[in-house]
Amino acid sequence: MLSALKKISRKPFVIKASDKLKIRGLLRSIYRFCFAPQRGKHAISVGGRRARFHVYSKTGVEVLNSLGGEREMLEYLMGKLNPGDCFYDIGAATGLYTVFLAQVVGEKGKGVCFEPELDPYDRLRENLKLNHLDNVQPFPVALGEREGTATLMVGDVAGAARIVNAVDGSGVPARVERVKVVQGDRFIESRGLPIPRAVKIDVEGQEYAVLQGLMRTLSLPTCQVVCCEIHKMYRPENVEPEDVLALLRSMGFCEIQVHSRAGDLHACASKSK
Repeated sequence: MLSALKKISRKPFVIKASDKLKIRGLLRSIYRFCFAPQRGKHAISVGGRRARFHVYSKTGVEVLNSLGGEREMLEYLMGKLNPGDCFYDIGAATGLYTVFLAQVVGEKGKGVCFEPELDPYDRLRENLKLNHLDNVQPFPVALGEREGTATLMVGDVAGAARIVNAVDGSGVPARVERVKVVQGDRFIESRGLPIPRAVKIDVEGQEYAVLQGLMRTLSLPTCQVVCCEIHKMYRPENVEPEDVLALLRSMGFCEIQVHSRAGDLHACASKSK
């Protein structure tokens, strides 16, 4: 019963209707308080820092405790940032990286994050509020090589959504959202966003397109670190993992460490040791 209610609450039409009525936040709070473990809040520690996150199930608590296998890359990025720095979180999901990195850069620093899926974007904003973080600017858009719209196939868990080719008839995935896609460099310039020192990218197969759209920004000397998850299963047919690494090298990232994770690759690239 609770699982069914949770799935219904994630339907795009339910999200939009509750947004119009200005009750979505209230409904989520009631659900967490009544049905989630620990009254819907769970705290974890990473790299000597502690943060709280809203949770909706025991599985959510377990994922947070394990960090979803992201501890190594998260701690790496935390170690590369200093108070006052700027970071970008591209594919922020519900904000695991964003919350901890925002603590590292502090009030004088800046976080910019991108999450196109409706439900995780809402949860991201809630987690920022829960941790009293005012130094992060979230955007509900996807980054890509060019401007436009795309079909996002919604995953069973936050952060698993991916952009797919639009298809007709019975081939349309059951749970999809139409999302806005922006070209990274152009979006940064138009919004007057600060240049990041560090960037995290986790976009379920679209990493090459994201990097192409950010070539001017990432090539600047100010940008020193990029951590990118390379998804072998969801990558376009004409893009190999080595193409992603070569693109990073072309922008000056000469030191690249690559680690395997559940069939995918974690690439941590820097311009200097």
